Order: sequence, then C-alpha cells, then structure tokens
Amino acid sequence: MPRAFAERLSFLLLYRERPAEDVVDRVRDHGLAEATPEWLAGLATGTVLPSPAEQRALALALEVPLEYFSDSRTTALVDAVLVLAAALRARNVQIIGPCRHVTASAQDYLALYAALLLK
Repeated sequence: MPRAFAERLSFLLLYRERPAEDVVDRVRDHGLAEATPEWLAGLATGTVLPSPAEQRALALALEVPLEYFSDSRTTALVDAVLVLAAALRARNVQIIGPCRHVTASAQDYLALYAALLLK
C-alpha cells in the first residue's frame, strides 16, 4: 500500500506541475491545516503513511477522483489523461470541439471518455 500510494502521488505531482507549496495550500483548503511541504515529500517517498482523510484532501487538491489512490482502473485512466494533456501542452496543441468557439481541453474529452468507461 505505501509504495503504490507513493508512486501514484509522485506521478501526480510530476504531471500536475504544481509547486509543493501550492499543493500544500490546496490541501489545507480541504481541511488538513497541519499539512507541510515536508509531509507531502514524505508521502511521495513512502516514508509517511496517509490517513483516509489525507488521501481525500490530496485527491481534492490535485483534482482527481477519490478512487485514484485505491482503484487501479481509475488510476490508469487519470494517468492517461495527464500524459496526453502534458504531450499536447508540450507541442502547443489544443483540441477544438465541433461547433464551438472556445477550445476544449484534452482533459475535457478524456474525462468524458473515462466516465463512459467507468460506468
């Protein structure tokens, strides 16, 4: 459990590209006032075990489904979205929806795809 959690969290932190301080601030906004960058680093390396409340706050702060840390299918879908979004950003590519005047992100399309697969 700790190793799988640490790997999943490390992947999220890498692909979300948010500074540790920003993630910690968002975790605090979701009810964990005692969160620190050191605590986050401990979780990411597997030296600190997360409580269910900490997992929930992290999922909310990192904008992933609550099942991300416990369900391998959800993890795979979210990871695919993150990798695709990063690849598109790196190539400065945007996905344009049909009959739309604003761009839709890869995240929008893959979230719909993931929702259909998870049903």
